[in-house]
Amino acid sequence: ARVDVAGSAGLEGPLAAFLAARRAAGDPDAAGACVAVAGTIVARAAVVAGVNLPWRIDAAALERACGLARVELINDFHAAARGLEALGPDDAAPVGPDLPGRADAPVAILGAGTGLGEAFLLPPEPGAGRPGRRRVVPTEGGHRGFAARTEQQDRLLRRLRREHGRVSTERVLSGPGLVALHAFLVEDEGLPRSPEVDAVPPAGRAPVISRRGLAGDDPACAAALALFVDIYGAEAGDLALSVVAAGGVWVAGGIAPDLLVHPDHAASFRRAFEDKGRFAAFLREVPVRVVTSPDLGLLGAALEARPPGA
Repeated sequence: ARVDVAGSAGLEGPLAAFLAARRAAGDPDAAGACVAVAGTIVARAAVVAGVNLPWRIDAAALERACGLARVELINDFHAAARGLEALGPDDAAPVGPDLPGRADAPVAILGAGTGLGEAFLLPPEPGAGRPGRRRVVPTEGGHRGFAARTEQQDRLLRRLRREHGRVSTERVLSGPGLVALHAFLVEDEGLPRSPEVDAVPPAGRAPVISRRGLAGDDPACAAALALFVDIYGAEAGDLALSVVAAGGVWVAGGIAPDLLVHPDHAASFRRAFEDKGRFAAFLREVPVRVVTSPDLGLLGAALEARPPGA
């Protein structure tokens, strides 16, 4: 069952509606729930600090309101990282060469959508948790400072610094970030305006820029996608170095599948990924895969919801 959460003041109402829909369909009553949210989890509570749902979610309050014995809150990219365990061979595609990852090494995952999520999977710790299960380390790495790599990106950074002060990587690697890149290229770099983009309010421009850019019939949109992919690949390479991710890097999120299955964009991503000076040789051996399944987070939350031994 799927429940629309738009307009709700909190999660209690949508979760209760979801459980009611399950009962109406004849499913057994749920004993517990795992909820993946785009926020930082502290002491069983989360603040969803985003433009979509500015909620405060409390696990204990959900248990009381919905009659559940156990509610677990996890970060959305905690769920994405765990969901990698449930993917089949048709749920991902290689970006560049189809390399094997080391089974005993860390894995990194990142994904740009409404924001930029990042997480790590570490090898199992002997005697801890569920035997043989990798440990997930969620992060707020998307909020690290944006690192410009070229003179053009220096100009982009200066523009964004004038607008926002501090500039996080999420300011450029996200749906709103793609809009910001397009605006920079048109207003600062002199590319021709895009009437179809201008006709849409800024909050809705990212899909238009992506569509026109992939079609290749709009110079500013195509350039915005090319710049986005270059920055994306560089960030993925930095993330791989942060944890020595010889097990591989996975790219998820709503923007990646359409972009990185395109050969030119995949090659550009891979070049930026490997462009790390003395560590280029290491990164050439690190596999990168783009997740094409739309259900990664749901799969991961379902795995986290299972009790030990299930």
